[in-house]
Amino acid sequence: MISRKSVPARHIMHTTLKNIFSRAAQQPLNSRTPALSKRQRPLFAEQLEARRLLAADATVNLTGASQSLLGEDVNFVVTFDNTSTDPTDNIGYSPFVDIVMPLTGDAPPLPNNGISFPSGSSASYNGLNLSTTEVIFDANGEAIHPFAKDSAGQPVIVSGKPGDQLIVVELPFGSYGPTQPPIDIHFTGSISPDAQPNHAYDVTATGGYRYQVDAVGNPTDDNAAFGTTIVDPVQPQLFRLKKTSNTPEHETATGPNFQHSYTVSMAVAPGQTVYNLELTDTLPDEVQYISVVTISGNSSTTQTQTSAPSTTSPGGTLSYAFDQVIGTGSDNDVQLVFDYYVAQQDANGQDVIPLGTGGTKTITNNSSATGLWTSSNPNFPTQQTVSSNASDPNSQYALTARTVALQKGFTNLTNPGSPKAGDTIEYRLNIQVSDFFALDAAVLEDVLSDGQEFDASFTPTLTFRQQAGNDNYANEPFDPANVSTTLNPRGTQTVSFNISEQLKTLRGPTAPGSILGASIPLFGTGGSVPPTNPGGPGTTGTIVFQAKVLNDYRQTPSPGADVVEGDVMTDNADIAATVLNYSDLTPTSSVVTNGSQKSFTLANGGSDKTLFAINGTTPTPNQRVVPGDEVTFRLEYTLPFSSIKDYEIVDYLPLPIFDPTGDLVWNGQPPSSAAPQAGQWSFGPTDTFSQAPINGPNPGNATLKANANSLTWDFGTFADPVDRSGKTDILFTVTATNKPFGDGLLLTNQGQQSEVNQQGTVITSSPGIAQITVAEPELTITKGVVSTDNANGQFTQNTVTGTTPPLPAGVTFTQPGFTGASFSGTVTSGPPDGLATTPIDATLANVAGNDLVKFAIIVENTGSSPNGAFDVTISDTYDTSKFQIPTSTGLNLQVTDGAGTTLGYTGTDTDLFSAAGIELVDPGATSGSLKPGSSQLDGTVINNGENIAVITYDLQILPTVAPLDVIPNTGTIKNYASTEGGPNFANGLTDDTDVTIQGPEIAKSLVGTSIIDAFNSNTQAVIGEIATFKLEVIIPRGTTPDAIVVDSLPAGLAFQQMVGTP
Repeated sequence: MISRKSVPARHIMHTTLKNIFSRAAQQPLNSRTPALSKRQRPLFAEQLEARRLLAADATVNLTGASQSLLGEDVNFVVTFDNTSTDPTDNIGYSPFVDIVMPLTGDAPPLPNNGISFPSGSSASYNGLNLSTTEVIFDANGEAIHPFAKDSAGQPVIVSGKPGDQLIVVELPFGSYGPTQPPIDIHFTGSISPDAQPNHAYDVTATGGYRYQVDAVGNPTDDNAAFGTTIVDPVQPQLFRLKKTSNTPEHETATGPNFQHSYTVSMAVAPGQTVYNLELTDTLPDEVQYISVVTISGNSSTTQTQTSAPSTTSPGGTLSYAFDQVIGTGSDNDVQLVFDYYVAQQDANGQDVIPLGTGGTKTITNNSSATGLWTSSNPNFPTQQTVSSNASDPNSQYALTARTVALQKGFTNLTNPGSPKAGDTIEYRLNIQVSDFFALDAAVLEDVLSDGQEFDASFTPTLTFRQQAGNDNYANEPFDPANVSTTLNPRGTQTVSFNISEQLKTLRGPTAPGSILGASIPLFGTGGSVPPTNPGGPGTTGTIVFQAKVLNDYRQTPSPGADVVEGDVMTDNADIAATVLNYSDLTPTSSVVTNGSQKSFTLANGGSDKTLFAINGTTPTPNQRVVPGDEVTFRLEYTLPFSSIKDYEIVDYLPLPIFDPTGDLVWNGQPPSSAAPQAGQWSFGPTDTFSQAPINGPNPGNATLKANANSLTWDFGTFADPVDRSGKTDILFTVTATNKPFGDGLLLTNQGQQSEVNQQGTVITSSPGIAQITVAEPELTITKGVVSTDNANGQFTQNTVTGTTPPLPAGVTFTQPGFTGASFSGTVTSGPPDGLATTPIDATLANVAGNDLVKFAIIVENTGSSPNGAFDVTISDTYDTSKFQIPTSTGLNLQVTDGAGTTLGYTGTDTDLFSAAGIELVDPGATSGSLKPGSSQLDGTVINNGENIAVITYDLQILPTVAPLDVIPNTGTIKNYASTEGGPNFANGLTDDTDVTIQGPEIAKSLVGTSIIDAFNSNTQAVIGEIATFKLEVIIPRGTTPDAIVVDSLPAGLAFQQMVGTP
């Protein structure tokens, strides 16, 4: 069972949300959970802000191949959906799916033999590879989620089996609402060749949303919500059977003239060897075996028939033994093909179909296999007997034996593969009559659904062959008197073919219209039972006629309703005939029937969604969208014929980057390749549906549905009387907001076309998607001690301790108390070098009261917004009971960029330590104080230092500090925005460092002993001798309260007296 909990406090790296979606933007595809980088260090979170829990529901469904083989790849599909019914807070932010793969299987002990997510593979949606992260469950069965946190900001622990895989798939949507189409996520699982057959290995999937919304509705609260876990128990097989037959529509007329073949196929798991394989087919009592056509086994040297059915009596068992079969995973690893027909009498001498009445009989054939197999898994060394599943429907084949069989087919003569209104459809009805029956008064009625009409311009034809009388007619036109049509009350049309009367016409005016099976002579058998093995040919017929697809319905769904895209046209055929006595061909009271049905769906088009322009011009490859950009998308839909009902195009805009406040207005212009203004839409250059000569509807405003953040173009219902193809081409422009979202994040804008056919079925095209990469500022903060005037100070960073702090290559900080530039060199982001290699966040120890300490706050913008970061506000705190501003040299506050250029700020120097902090001055409305750290075009790092603020100041340790005091010092980014005066991205980004005061030092030495001679040196003592010791305690500058010195004497020594005064 998979469960989730928070990481215990001792495991927590305290952190706060840097900005929305930042992790998703930076995580590479198929990454494994990385170790902490050199730049990462614990951060401290401010008090959590108020939040609203979303009502979005992350629902998943998981499907995979049910009969996969050992060592085979399984194609899984996770369908993600937001099934919330809440009418307000129903949007989920940054959706993801957790998939747990049972990698270990039956282990321990090793080897692992379950189902794994293969290394190097990825999940995909609509052809796009998705960001996936793999985490292995540790020895305690715990996996720290790569980004999901609980309400306290602590990483979520997913519980599972040690060694199994947690695969986290991030969906490329900033937001996802309940009206958006479900998302099908495809991924591959690899079944171990060491797995055990028929053992269930559970694959699970859980949907979730990474973010909740804060008190003002921005999705910046890093508090994941999870849906219900779904389990798919995969049972791998050693082999699988498949039973088929070449009977049309799973039916046949009885008798030897209607021979068919059964095919028993068997796929064996790749690389597995099955020994002494026994393949068995149990023939039903009604089926007459004829002969084997094909028998083969991969890498088999012998195939021995161990049981053979009779060729003269129905039923029996057909079995083959194979010495071995080595699997390839193909259905043709083993193949047995044999011919058969349905006899008149079964193995017990009973009529399969009563000769006096005719009728039908359902017959089921079963196949099975068993063999010996030894697993390559050393944990299962014993040879096993493996058998097929008797209840597996794939190993069975059911057919219906009939007196008269009918099958229907059709061909679109006008637009093969893409039917539409006005097309001509040719129907073909094939008839077979049992060898053992005679029929008369045969009439075939074909019912065309409303929306079709019998084509009277084409004369139907009959092809008929019968042994008795030597009938052999090919494509003979029907006499009009033998074909009639009737319009029915609900708009359907019945076409009636009087086959018996047509045969009379063809045979001559005095000839009968009877239809005789091959065992029935021209005037009957004279009393004897029809022979079981007549000669050929069998009695067959084919009727061909044509129909037109109409532009309008007659009655259903309503009189005059348009035939539109996606409508379903059906055709039902039924044949009825009177059974004749086989002895003298006189009628009986029995009537036999059979039916066949076909349908086809009128074509509908496909949609496409693309990014058309940014600020009116064609975007360059990998160009990122920044706040204020006017982004134009293109929606296209091709109509195979311009008759469509309830035609809508819906576009789902990702929050929070696109958040229109109202409907989009048509700009009133003819089709053009010019991008419309923000808040408007226009017809694109290839639009024809809404233009002359088709003149389809203009949808007017694109309606905003605020709860779904979607735009809808409603074209209504329209029918083109001449069925011309058309195209809808829409351009629309929206403005990127300045709301918090992540730099470099790939967001998906999803569009979907929908319509309703006249049967009431909603039809949607495959969702079109367009992806954009957003460019935002993204700030991080580190705080460190960079110098001290105490030469004995010890700097520690990432467990490395020395007399100088680790600093980026070429960077040196001055001693505290010195005016002028606080550092030399250039602080850059890197790589190479720079903060990426060596962050500035050292701690300091071994200092004392009155020492001077220089602190550095590093605020780095790694984002790619070309305008940089605005309204950057920083504050700092220090313990005033431990530190003071130096009285002689002052705070010495210096604020520069990484290149040493002075950055202006508002407020006084000491405002840095106030609740408001200091705010860096933005050079202009389109230029923030911290320049971009990466390129807007492709995210390449910019290493000029202009994206970094270096804030240094000096403090003096008070003389009243106590030894071993640990004095924290914390810097905070209070605010930053993507535009001047924009929403705050920071949400309390902090980092701290600390200074540890030197502790007292104590030394103990032996001064001497009271007896010194040739036998007893100054360092030796005998019983009763006095030894004098010296204790030396060095107290650092500062105050050492309640100092006590304790000396513990070993056994054998007794205190005598103090020598002098301490």
